[in-house]
Amino acid sequence: GYFERVFAALDDAQPQEVLGCEYGGLNESYAELYARTGDRRWLAMARKLYDRRVLDPLAAREDKLANFHANTQVPKLIGLARLYELTGEEKDRTAATFFWERVTGHHSYVIGGNADREYFTAPDTIAQHITEQTCEHCNTYNMLKLTRHLYGWQPDGALFDYYERAHLNHVMSAQDPSTGGFTYMTPLMTGAPREYSTVKDDAFWCCVGSGMESHAKHGESIFWEDDAGGLIVNLYIPADADWARRKAKLTLDTRYPFEPESRLTFTRVKAGRFPVALRVPGWAAGKAAVTVNGSAVTPVFQRGYAIVDRRWIAGDTVAITLPLELRIEEASGDADTIAILRGPMVMAADLGPASVK
Repeated sequence: GYFERVFAALDDAQPQEVLGCEYGGLNESYAELYARTGDRRWLAMARKLYDRRVLDPLAAREDKLANFHANTQVPKLIGLARLYELTGEEKDRTAATFFWERVTGHHSYVIGGNADREYFTAPDTIAQHITEQTCEHCNTYNMLKLTRHLYGWQPDGALFDYYERAHLNHVMSAQDPSTGGFTYMTPLMTGAPREYSTVKDDAFWCCVGSGMESHAKHGESIFWEDDAGGLIVNLYIPADADWARRKAKLTLDTRYPFEPESRLTFTRVKAGRFPVALRVPGWAAGKAAVTVNGSAVTPVFQRGYAIVDRRWIAGDTVAITLPLELRIEEASGDADTIAILRGPMVMAADLGPASVK
């Protein structure tokens, strides 16, 4: 390939200069090409697309992300995640996992987005960076993609607590419901207008592309199957699904996050015993209620899930009720900078059209 020929002509130091730009997910693309062809040329090429300045500290569990362009970095870690899946190289997993932990825990705003004016700031300083240019949509699109990789290695409800928050509060708000236009930034500064792409502007930012993809992916992470053949429900979104392993058809009915109850019905299933794990968000820990066919049950609570292990037959329904209570979250860096949430949703005031000053 073209890049293979270009990089073959470079010495060991020169690629690091080239990798200082924003080059998207090229390492992931080459890793995937290797996965599909078995040609180790592409694995070698994926390894060459390794930005030492950013990735070496992460592999050593050091957060040196401040002042780096955020969305340049996330795809690099998605690429390492894919390489870990293909090669088992623990260094790749360490870097990807540590990056996710730091970004979600120390560099993210309350809606799950990250970066101010596209750049990472110092960790735990969100309160000092609430501006008119926060939370680029592409960043969150890619963070959700990385989250899916991490979840595939070690399922944990906390991963989907982040996924749900970012999906509901950032991804879902990134499209104008009246025009279909997409945001680049989601500004969290009070009174800052949200700008959307328009046909008149001939706008086709990166976030228009990721915006289109995001709204085609709402259903991809609702249901998962665990290694033992159990069912995991990670997102409470109205859905129907066919489950091949259990010869089942599932229906998930809910108006969450506006109403507290979600009901899963086996409209068809090969009768048998298996666990159904319903995610309990961290903010609802100890307060979730579960019923089977209308009767209260006591599930096993583990790793952020309420698990009901029983014999299921066609027509069975399991329901979970989550308390949608108001609560306050402080922004990192200033306890007096707060957001108000109801369940998974960040509350915001409608200040009217941006044209009205």
